[in-house]
Amino acid sequence: MGHVLGLPDLYDSSNDGGPTTRWTGPWDLMASTDGPGHAYFAWHRWMLGWANDAQITCVPPGEERTVSLSPVQSDGPTLLAAVRLDAARVLTVESRRAEKWDAGIPREGVLVSTVDVSRTTGDGPIQVEFADGRHPDVRDETTLRDAPLRAGDTYTDVASGVSVHLNSTGGDVDTVRVDASSIAPRPVSAKKTIALYRTTQDVSLDGLV
Repeated sequence: MGHVLGLPDLYDSSNDGGPTTRWTGPWDLMASTDGPGHAYFAWHRWMLGWANDAQITCVPPGEERTVSLSPVQSDGPTLLAAVRLDAARVLTVESRRAEKWDAGIPREGVLVSTVDVSRTTGDGPIQVEFADGRHPDVRDETTLRDAPLRAGDTYTDVASGVSVHLNSTGGDVDTVRVDASSIAPRPVSAKKTIALYRTTQDVSLDGLV
């Protein structure tokens, strides 16, 4: 069904002998049908129109914002925080709770991922990230189960310096501080740009703030 809707494979199809779940582990149905997490990433939900533009907080380059994230499968006011890192990559932040299709996830928390639209299906178009200092030697479904940030954890994108800090978690929201002040501001275009990728289509992020 995901392919019919235009979503890519998130498992590694290189057949190089490494773990096939090295990119996202069990956190999206397009990566593993056997894993405990059967929900789609917030990015995919946005691409499919299941989350609307008003539920997405884009943090512009040069700015820092505190965002309250509702669980990704809820109807909450904010389901995704995103920062454009460069011409091809977007950093995404979402809240995952043990409910609905995610009832079996091993740990709740804030999931940080890097979307790379220059990568095609089966080549890691999305990669789940770990908190600073908690990068495992082997990325596979087992280690990636431990990927969600805990309260007090920070993830920093090495190339851009953009960081995500989980201030607090509890109740119906997780509160994160997203700091994109390390990136030089870009001119803002007046036109609306929709960024997407398909299994057979090249995509540019030109125009995405």
